[in-house]
Amino acid sequence: TRVVSGKLSKAKRGYRICGNPVFGFDRVYTDASGAVMARAHFLESIPTAPGWSAKLEPSADAQAVAAVHWAFAAYLKGETLAGIARELNRRGLVTVKRNPWDVQGVRRMLANPAYAGANRYGRKSRGKFARLDERGEFIVEQSHPPIITKRQFDDVQNSLKARAVSKRPDAPYLLSGLVMCGHCGRKCSGAMYRWESRDERRDYRCQGRDCQRAMINADAIENAVLLAISQYVVSDQNIERCRQHA
Repeated sequence: TRVVSGKLSKAKRGYRICGNPVFGFDRVYTDASGAVMARAHFLESIPTAPGWSAKLEPSADAQAVAAVHWAFAAYLKGETLAGIARELNRRGLVTVKRNPWDVQGVRRMLANPAYAGANRYGRKSRGKFARLDERGEFIVEQSHPPIITKRQFDDVQNSLKARAVSKRPDAPYLLSGLVMCGHCGRKCSGAMYRWESRDERRDYRCQGRDCQRAMINADAIENAVLLAISQYVVSDQNIERCRQHA
């Protein structure tokens, strides 16, 4: 349709066709003549007029831009998603929805090509005009000034894939559902991780969506529990008591 064609043309010229803010970027609004009409912080919602279009620019909020640089660099140096979330929260930063950072929020940030200067469209089809291209998802490169380099972004994508969680671990998890998160008190379940340049590792991970997703090595905690059982439950004293009451 003409509406879809117009939106597609606008997207390929670097303009945002959705109003979703991106952490670390301001939205610069221009009118039909190209004159700048307003600039909005990523946490700010402003009224707009018909005919206005928006492009992203690295935010005037230097703390947020520095945090983006740090997050991408830290992940490439081996920092975990949970560790990055904790640091962002320690710095007093919040997501564009004003929520504390968690693992999922950090993952979405690291996977967003906007930080390398590209706009991505067609990933989700929620409305009549959401699917702008029959091929589905498409990315418009160099649509706005980047915060990180394309190489950094690609390196992080490769690292995210390398650290992917295996959904079907071969090893059993003796304490699955019994280990409780020390942060939020929810149950933890087993997950096998494949780390860059490391062997596979079994962990227990918190399942709380609003938690920092604390993890603990499965071998370490299982061995600790087995040791405690041998010392305090299956002790010589308790065995003797069982014999006496048999």
